[in-house]
Amino acid sequence: MSLQHHFNHYSATYNSVLPISGFHEAIGDCIALAVSTPAHLRGLGLIEDEENKIPFPLIKGLPQLPEDVTHQEMNYLLRMALDKIPFLPFAVAMDKWRWKVFDGSINPTEYNGEWWRLVEELQGLLSPTEPQPDDFDPGAKYHIPANVEYIRYFVSFILQFQFYDEMCSASHHTGHLFRCDFNGNLDAGTKLRIMMQKGMSQPWNEALQDMIGNGTMSAASLLKYFAPLHKYLEEINEANDERCIGWECDYEDIAREYMAGTYESEMNDKCSSAGKADWNYNTDINSDNEQLSIEASLEFSAYEKHTWDNFITEFDYENFKNETLKRQFKLKSVLGVAALDKIKLEAAFQLVTEHLKLIKALLHRTNSALLNKVQSNLKNIYSTGKICPYNEKECDLITSGIPLEGEPGETSIEDILESSQNYDELAYVWEAWRDATGKKMFDYFVSYVSLSNDAAQANGLENYGDLWMMPYDMADEFKNQIEKILNQTMPLYEKIHAYARKKLLEKYTGKFAAKDLIPASLFGNMWAQSWEVLYPIVAPYPELPGLDVTDNMVAFEFSRMCITSLTFIGPRDIQLNVVSLRVVSPSVTLTVIPDFSNNWTVEKMFEVSENFYVNLTLEEMPTTYNTSLSMIVKPPNKEVTCHASAWEFCKEEDYRIKMCTGVNMQDLITVHHEMGHIQYFQQYRHAPQPYAFREGANPGFHEAVGDLMALSVQTPGHLKKIGLLEEDFTEDERSDLNFLMLTALSKIVFLPFAYVMDRWRWDIFAGQVEQEQWNKHWWDLRATYQGIMPPVLRTNQDLDAGAKYHTAANVEYSRYFVAHILQFQLHKSLCEIAGQFDENDPNKPLYRCDIDGNAEAGEKIRLLLAAGSSIPWPNLLESIIGERELNASAILLYFKPLSDWLDEQLTDDDIGWDPSRVDDWFLPKELGSDDTVAIIVGSVIAALVLLTLVGYFVGRSRAEKKAKRENEMREAQDYAENNDAYLSDGNNASL
Repeated sequence: MSLQHHFNHYSATYNSVLPISGFHEAIGDCIALAVSTPAHLRGLGLIEDEENKIPFPLIKGLPQLPEDVTHQEMNYLLRMALDKIPFLPFAVAMDKWRWKVFDGSINPTEYNGEWWRLVEELQGLLSPTEPQPDDFDPGAKYHIPANVEYIRYFVSFILQFQFYDEMCSASHHTGHLFRCDFNGNLDAGTKLRIMMQKGMSQPWNEALQDMIGNGTMSAASLLKYFAPLHKYLEEINEANDERCIGWECDYEDIAREYMAGTYESEMNDKCSSAGKADWNYNTDINSDNEQLSIEASLEFSAYEKHTWDNFITEFDYENFKNETLKRQFKLKSVLGVAALDKIKLEAAFQLVTEHLKLIKALLHRTNSALLNKVQSNLKNIYSTGKICPYNEKECDLITSGIPLEGEPGETSIEDILESSQNYDELAYVWEAWRDATGKKMFDYFVSYVSLSNDAAQANGLENYGDLWMMPYDMADEFKNQIEKILNQTMPLYEKIHAYARKKLLEKYTGKFAAKDLIPASLFGNMWAQSWEVLYPIVAPYPELPGLDVTDNMVAFEFSRMCITSLTFIGPRDIQLNVVSLRVVSPSVTLTVIPDFSNNWTVEKMFEVSENFYVNLTLEEMPTTYNTSLSMIVKPPNKEVTCHASAWEFCKEEDYRIKMCTGVNMQDLITVHHEMGHIQYFQQYRHAPQPYAFREGANPGFHEAVGDLMALSVQTPGHLKKIGLLEEDFTEDERSDLNFLMLTALSKIVFLPFAYVMDRWRWDIFAGQVEQEQWNKHWWDLRATYQGIMPPVLRTNQDLDAGAKYHTAANVEYSRYFVAHILQFQLHKSLCEIAGQFDENDPNKPLYRCDIDGNAEAGEKIRLLLAAGSSIPWPNLLESIIGERELNASAILLYFKPLSDWLDEQLTDDDIGWDPSRVDDWFLPKELGSDDTVAIIVGSVIAALVLLTLVGYFVGRSRAEKKAKRENEMREAQDYAENNDAYLSDGNNASL
């Protein structure tokens, strides 16, 4: 039989005088509509009366049900709709496809493609795999190979509701149609019997006319049946701002409208609230502010997750035509920590410290809440860390504790590291800070790693290190690029290391050997990330005037008087315009008032920095040093996070800096750096960029901007310009080498430290290091890449990486590595634009360039900042400097004269170190307790002096320490029981 004959046969069936086969199917389905009603089922005893059951709770966010429809009935209607409605387009597709096959309008090679075209057009469905021309997917349905026409079922699904409607009318039913049960009604039964008795004796339309009074098939009864559900679904869609019903919508237009409207407005609001709560906590650390900060952060995270779940991830953005919109969605497609879902108590139990049994407080918390709390505790430990003085090691930390950064006139740990010449004191301070911070963080850090990886996996990534790499676009490739640049700069680092080691050996004779790693406590910096304090002993020409202009910033003149000696009583970093001094002479002691009329203040440092940006035709930044908004000095009687940072609050013209500023050159450079962040905030906000693009092109770009400015600001030429260096200061080869050495002590030595900071955490997140080896791995890396060692024995119960703010504060550190390379690439390009650098002109070296006041360079900077993250960073970098990749050529060119000079000072034997002795610095596991050092020292003394006496004092000390720890544990537990949802470290009751 030909295909055309089949087509003619099918057509004839539905144009003949015979009732169609859909009548047969419709009769049973019509009866089923009555039988399946809740009323009929209750009559059979198959379901309970709804009024005798607890009302089914509404899903949060759904509109209220109509007053005359119950939860049970709405659920029933939805179940019926899922059975009846989706079937209709499928039934049409089944036979519409065969009609095309039979009439020859498609050839066999098009069969499968046409099938899926119809399914997509009529049902809104796509094949889960790519359809192939050789496949025959329609054949997967029985009725195709069995040659059963399918339109009968479509007809029956329409007719059953027409029959049902008529029979309900005959039974005198009132109210919603879906409630009708005509069981036992003779009038309804008579109508049905008469129609069935006619068989095929009438044309189907006449039979239908006799049955319902209308000879036309219609969906009116079906729509009448589902009317309450239809109306309710419309209300739900309206409540959810659903503007696309069906699959023919312009999704891209909807996405664009949402991002520019609701998303932009609400994200700015939530971001602002969270930012201000976090600011309040960081500028006044207390439990109330901590709780408010956590709650605001969780609210922001919850909204981020809501938009991510219900909007961002609902679009196939990769097929958007608009590249800007596509990039917005790409940047927001990875949510981060906010992607975590709620967890049960039992799951949380395994992720937090067990020793205080405080997990009961987490019953109603979320994974993201727990991670926020753990991160807050890590940060709190760091920000409030204090140590006892070297000469008073058992002090009261509240009254005598020394903070990392102090208030004006207050001794700080940083001051001791920078000024002390006592090897043992430096080692003590180094260790005490790690005991006060990193060691107390260990248990929290275990939870932090686990929860952070959960967050990464919720974003479809393997671990949190991968999440950190997302803004750099290239992940593993980017890590390789960083390692390549590190290897290119390591030869210069190794030379600086060798020269510094020679000079330190002269200063600390016998403390370490010529080829040893250098003790990490000797660099004047808690983390050995910058070595500027070593400048006086490593300066190539120490007899020349110094380049640290701090003394000039606080210089003063006395009135005419004869003074034989002077004792200065006061802070190292003077911040007041009037300071009292005591002058001691053989005959008299006087108090004098120095003249500070030309002196620098913290406010002046910010004003000078702002002027530098304005001179480049960039924007003013007055709010950054408005003390009613910003915190630019450490306030008295408050615990604050002194670590310098710049803040913007998303929706207002409100930009702030948080910094415990001192009047010194280092902080002057830091001020320029932080104001670089503020300039970035303002430029991309005023561009204007949408919320999704108000970030740096990658995190390193944000950090590079201020450092780029500092490369000009710190030049002797610029310091002369702003009055901090004498006009007669001579710039020659010798002063150049001194300047380059000072700069290298911050720029070059920083690179391996920055790499180690994230390399260690990448390895931890990736599970490549056992928890018991975390601290050893930290020192493996520091030995390998930095050539340094701990000044005292360590244990694997320590967490020395936690002594650095960025570990405690969950800040990835690669941004700083990138910034230290990128700033030199940008500097080289801008200096060429400004005409201040020519590689072929020895009178215009890169390291002397000062772009201050050059409008053309300023315009390049403005374009860089205003773009935000709207352009992939390689494209943006190429548009500004003509290069698409980070490379070390500019930084190596900058320091070439210093590298050449070091070659003359060193031999091959001077350079390098053996990193393989890390095990020698670690106590055996069984001795790695808090009392280990006391035990060892006690044992040595016992062999030399009176064993009984020493044993007595050691025993008493242990007992006192044990009692103290037990008391602290009780206080921590009491505190936890009285403070809901607090996680506390057992060794730190103050939390």
